[in-house]
Amino acid sequence: MKGIPPKIRAFLVPSLLVSIALLGILLAYHFGVQRTTKSLLDQQIATKIDDAIFSNRQTGLQSLTRAEEILRVATGLDRPDNPQVTVVLETARRIFDSDLIYVLDKTGTVVSCTRYEGGKTLTGNSYAFRPYFKSTIEGKDTVYPALGITTGQRGLYFSTPVSGSDRHPVGVVVVKVGLESIDAILASHASPVFLVSPDGVIFASNRKEMLYRILKPMSAEALARIKASKQFGDQELNPFPDLFNGKLQIQYNDEPWSVSKRTILSDWTIVALVKGAPAYVIDKNIAFAALGALVAMMTVIAVLTSVIHAKKKAETALLDSENRLREVNHIQSLILDNSTVGITFVKNRVFEWVNPRMSEILGLPQERIRGASTRITYATEEEFERIGCAAYSALADGERFEAEFQSRRADGTPFWSQILGKALDPSRPEEGSIWIFEEITARKHAEESLRTHQERLEESVKAATAELREKNHILNQLNEEKNQFFGIVAHDLRNPLNGIVLAAQLMEDEDELEEMRQTAKQIYREGMDMAALIGRFLDISAIESGKIKAEPVPFDLAEVSDHVMKRFTQRASKKGITLRFLRPEQECSAWGDLKFTKEILDNLISNALKFSPPGSEIRVRVEHAEEGVRVSVEDEGPGLTDGDRQRLFGRFARLSAQPTGGEKSTGLGLSIVKHMVDAMGGQIRVESEPGCGSAFRVELPSVPSNPDLKNTEKGFNIPPAG
Repeated sequence: MKGIPPKIRAFLVPSLLVSIALLGILLAYHFGVQRTTKSLLDQQIATKIDDAIFSNRQTGLQSLTRAEEILRVATGLDRPDNPQVTVVLETARRIFDSDLIYVLDKTGTVVSCTRYEGGKTLTGNSYAFRPYFKSTIEGKDTVYPALGITTGQRGLYFSTPVSGSDRHPVGVVVVKVGLESIDAILASHASPVFLVSPDGVIFASNRKEMLYRILKPMSAEALARIKASKQFGDQELNPFPDLFNGKLQIQYNDEPWSVSKRTILSDWTIVALVKGAPAYVIDKNIAFAALGALVAMMTVIAVLTSVIHAKKKAETALLDSENRLREVNHIQSLILDNSTVGITFVKNRVFEWVNPRMSEILGLPQERIRGASTRITYATEEEFERIGCAAYSALADGERFEAEFQSRRADGTPFWSQILGKALDPSRPEEGSIWIFEEITARKHAEESLRTHQERLEESVKAATAELREKNHILNQLNEEKNQFFGIVAHDLRNPLNGIVLAAQLMEDEDELEEMRQTAKQIYREGMDMAALIGRFLDISAIESGKIKAEPVPFDLAEVSDHVMKRFTQRASKKGITLRFLRPEQECSAWGDLKFTKEILDNLISNALKFSPPGSEIRVRVEHAEEGVRVSVEDEGPGLTDGDRQRLFGRFARLSAQPTGGEKSTGLGLSIVKHMVDAMGGQIRVESEPGCGSAFRVELPSVPSNPDLKNTEKGFNIPPAG
């Protein structure tokens, strides 16, 4: 530079600086300018879809995973689809307005699920192969588009991990949302619009032929992996050439369209086709490149003239500050205007400013709310005063105030709301405070539903506990009865057996034939008693197990009764007891089981002989009854007490009075009688008072008008007494 003349050197320095500035501008243009088309259409669609589907759903799902019922069923502490988790999932499904909610354990197996399509459930299915499970079990929230394996319907699967006490995922909660609302939003627009998944696949569109087309490059391996996972069923996933190659102006249905794109939920894309040529805009990167070019130009200008440099610098700084302020105001307006909760600035309990959501909640235009008292949000004057006093006390201490209360809309409709407020200056809370106002009616209804279900569950548990206690009591009674049974069996079998053994020993020592004959008779009697006892045990066992059933046939009750009574003639004569048989002149035809009837009469007459004293009389009476025929066995024994009558037909019943003449009673006979009478459709009752004897009356049905006579040939000839 020293060899260059001063005039030329003076020219080269600014020229070099200008060249550097121009080069910076060219680089800024190259890296900062993008050719694209921005339209209001894709912004409107993105906002609608975000409000309808994505907005706050993931946050609500995260709240659901913190429910104790979800954690217990995911970790296996509660059984799948138990009532508690079912209530939580069904309530959440209504709140989220979703098609399906299910819980997977850490292996990917569904352990609880809401019902769909006629009560079907996914419980027991494994979705460990689904990418959304693999991603979520590692702790990531996921929105996964797929065709349902069971339903074949398109759906968005919002999944969130269920964390254990150590904050590590132990399961996954999945909410499936159908695309009906998204399809309706897209269908309301005439221009072609596509909702594109993170993989670049069109998953919703108002042009059905464009579904499942690919809009961005995808490797063969990635395409094969998606097809193998059946994420989009058996769809071909063919690319759409023009959009696939990134063109900004395409031919669609022989018409020219400009391509407009907008990102939603970080990795989803709204693509809209708009009539007209593409526009040129500068994205945020050009601001930094232009700033560098501006600095270079200002350096050149500073070399040329310090006055112009200072002036331009001041103007640029002012303009930049205004732009930044305008941008901040614009962002704040977007946030406040699109907030899902009401936001308001209150001064002296008067609304100074409200956002659009506050207008929607109260059902009043914003201009009517501004300047109105906050009293309009309260259902009663008492509630207005109570919350006001509590709120200003907290605000004056520099604390946040939070409360839930019943509000009312402009038309008088009640609803539940939650407020959260903080004063701008705690020393002067009346001068201004910011409030967040949220409607929580759905949540309150869900809490009330959960509370109701919990109360019903507690009542069910109490009822089940009482029933279990009652069954346990019955079981104890049965156990006590079983012990009593074994005691009676041991006692009643041991006595005749001892008699048999003793008689056999006596026969060894006896020489006289007559004495041996008497001993043999004793062995016979004891053996017959033992056989009868065992027979009764077998009878009651067979009756209770259903192995013996009544076979009804017609028979003459008087003939059967007379025949059975004559068997006891010799026994009654030995005890000095008179047997009398009373029968009507007309035939008493009964309809029942002949063997059962004989067994009933045998037991009743035998009991009467056991308890009747010598010199008394036993009457067997047969007569017609109102709805059949009746046989009665009447004795002059000691009679029955009230306690005896209550337990008379129970097994092993022991009466207050003892049999006469040293005879034995097992307590099984009347229990067998009751079973047999019931099996034949009859009735048995007893009439007795202490000291006045007893009368047992058995009523049996008479022969029906059209009896089934298939058993009448079995024969009913009563053998002669002998």
